[in-house]
Amino acid sequence: MSSQTFEFGKNFRNFLKGILNSPKQSVHVDFKLDDNEIQGNIFGFNKPFQVLLKVMFNEDLASSESVLKNISEKLTSIKNVKSYRKKRRSNPELISSEVWANAGFEIDKENPDKFDRKKILIILSSDRKEVLEKELENLKKEFERLPAELKISPMGQRLPGNKEHFGFKDGISQPFVPGLTKKKNLVGYGELPNLPGDYIFGYPSSREEDQTPFFGSLASKNGSLLVYLQLKQNTKEFDEYLTRAVIELKKKYSDLKISKGWLAAKLMGRWKDGTPIEQTESENKYGLGCPFSSHIHKAYPRRKLNTIPITKSRILRRGIPYGDSQDKKAEKGLLFICYQTSLKSQFEFIYGNMLDSDFPLPNSGFDPFGPKNSRLGNTTIFTLPLRNQDGTIVHELLEIPKFVELITGGYFFMPSISYFNSIINTFGEK
Repeated sequence: MSSQTFEFGKNFRNFLKGILNSPKQSVHVDFKLDDNEIQGNIFGFNKPFQVLLKVMFNEDLASSESVLKNISEKLTSIKNVKSYRKKRRSNPELISSEVWANAGFEIDKENPDKFDRKKILIILSSDRKEVLEKELENLKKEFERLPAELKISPMGQRLPGNKEHFGFKDGISQPFVPGLTKKKNLVGYGELPNLPGDYIFGYPSSREEDQTPFFGSLASKNGSLLVYLQLKQNTKEFDEYLTRAVIELKKKYSDLKISKGWLAAKLMGRWKDGTPIEQTESENKYGLGCPFSSHIHKAYPRRKLNTIPITKSRILRRGIPYGDSQDKKAEKGLLFICYQTSLKSQFEFIYGNMLDSDFPLPNSGFDPFGPKNSRLGNTTIFTLPLRNQDGTIVHELLEIPKFVELITGGYFFMPSISYFNSIINTFGEK
């Protein structure tokens, strides 16, 4: 990164620090991004249907060149996304028959500064399910003729009200990134905005220690790092647990207005409609309003809780639910996708917090929505602070089943559109 760019980022951060001293201000600063080069899902496809394909080729890459060039012709940029959204604003009934695509390469787990061009992730998204299914079927036929292994995710489908399968409104706690996401009034957030370089290589970043780009500056420019997880949600177990736990809590705390909705909000950190849990400064101090072990405090902690530079860990989430919400027997879950430019400082930092009982404060408890893992087993301990009638604070330790299971996933490098095409063009070389 040039010294000029570094100084610009440093000066901009100093400017942002002053914003918190003027709580009525909003941030109105934009960065000029190369919208033609950056893959569009970083900005957000927000289509109602989406599916992911992972293709693993053998050493014979030449035979796959034509089908991958067909994919590269469908790659959708931020400019494409913005153009379509502009049309939708003037014609809300507009429904596209196109299939949008993004693609990238799996990152080597043993050598995270390298990617494997033989392992490719493809994201397909559309307004129409039948159009996406047809495109998927055509691609399956193409790949079946090649020396390759193909893995396909379940069909992602947005739920009414933009909710996920536990019933909570999703997509709320996102970072504000000038030039990349919607402007957000900072009042009440207690945090600084992020910078584009936190999510796209080649732009000013809030992490001065992470300025070295992945794979070299030419390769990473306008690219990003993607984490994909297929997470199964045990909705039946979640609802049954709430029923049991409410009965037991009412026996011990008859003076409190305890309900399934109340307990669900405590576990998540907000009400199902997305409304924050109202709390006084004193309640916030002791976690009486929003518990420190709630999913929100673990996965999107507020900076004022500790001295850790939390803003630097923000991720851009672009996931979508999968499974029929009306079918009680159908598997349900989330195709989790997030973007960042540092796996260690962003996704892995957050994931580690979910499994750390001492984050954000000592003895906070574990995230109730953290995926099952061998370290914690099939149950976890959730710490629920409550105030007795005499004013004393007690910490009710709830042993709860793990509501989320990790099915599969991986780390991927999502390069600029031109760099992806340049890699595909080498497939025909001997």
